[in-house]
Order: sequence, then structure tokens, then C-alpha cells
Amino acid sequence: MRLKVAILTIISVSLIALAIMGVYVYYENHRIGEALNLKEKTEVVNDVKDLHRTQEQAASWIDKDDIGHDEATTSQKQVAQELREPENVLALMANSLFEEDVELFSKVFEAGQLSSDLLESDNANKIEVLEELMQAISRDGSLEDIALVDEGYTKDSYRTKVSFLYSDGIHRRVDLHMNYSGEDDKEVRVLMITDSLWDIANQIN
Repeated sequence: MRLKVAILTIISVSLIALAIMGVYVYYENHRIGEALNLKEKTEVVNDVKDLHRTQEQAASWIDKDDIGHDEATTSQKQVAQELREPENVLALMANSLFEEDVELFSKVFEAGQLSSDLLESDNANKIEVLEELMQAISRDGSLEDIALVDEGYTKDSYRTKVSFLYSDGIHRRVDLHMNYSGEDDKEVRVLMITDSLWDIANQIN
């Protein structure tokens, strides 16, 4: 009798544990995360655009009389500090999609991976290829925000699980990885997304 009770108790406890585990797994797989309100985080976007303009001006000044370099370098260090924050990298990516800004979007991704992605298409017009990938990720311009689900760090890299939130109520979970760019000067290193754009698009569509 005692053995029967013990067996029933073990079975009951196991079933309860499995039920709890099932609920947890379901919750984790469907958790949307905390929305980052990236449409409001435009400061880093404006800083990157200002830096680009400053660098272009500095290049013309250097050609003439070797002035303007210090101003460009100072701005670059300030922007680089911002882009060592993963949330700012996500803000730059999201706002480039909101604005359909191909040049800004391309700055978010590691150059070697971006080049490989573009070469996968037979289309010789690589701007068109990038625009198509942007449309796939934004689901034809319906991206509303990105939510942070989970994150983690290693010494030189950062991983994040995010939800892309769309205006039709759809959300898509996406795994993103970021590594630091390879400049010798650590003050101008930034975090860049190293994932394939095709992989990101496939996770969404």
C-alpha cells in the first residue's frame, strides 16, 4: 500500500513538474519582450548623420589646407562611444528601416558579412539587393518597434534575442549577434551586427 502511494506521489510530482516546465517553455518561446521605443531614440541617428557630413567636409578641407581633421576625429570618438551600446545599434538599425535609408542601414552591419550577403544575389545592382532585404526585414515598411527579449555578453561580443514588432500586430523573434569593429584605436571601435541579412530576413518571413 505504501509503495503504491509512493509511486502515485512520484507520478503526480513528475506530472506537475512537466506541466510547469511546459508553461515556462511556452512563455519563453512566445515572450515578446520590452519595447525599446526606438522611434523616439533619434539622437544617435542624428549624431551618425552629423559625423558623416563632418567627415565629408573634413576630407575636402584636408585636400585644401589640412584643417578639419581634429573635428572629424573628435566627432567620430563621440559617436563610437554611443555605438558601443547595443541598444543604440538597434536604434540605428530600426530608424534606418523607418526612414528607408540604405546608407545608414549599411553602417550597422559588419562589412565583410554585408559584402558576402550582397554577392549572394545575381542582381548586379547591389543597392537594389540591399533595398529588397530592408523591405523583407521591415515587412514592406510595417516595422513599428523592436523589443528586447534577452541579452548576454562575452569578452568581445554581445548576443541578443529581440522581437520585431509590426503595425499589423505580428511580431517575429530574431537572434542578433554583435562584435566590435577591428580598428586599432579602441576609442573608435563600435559594435556591429555580424549576422547575415538573409538569415535575419528568413527568421522574419
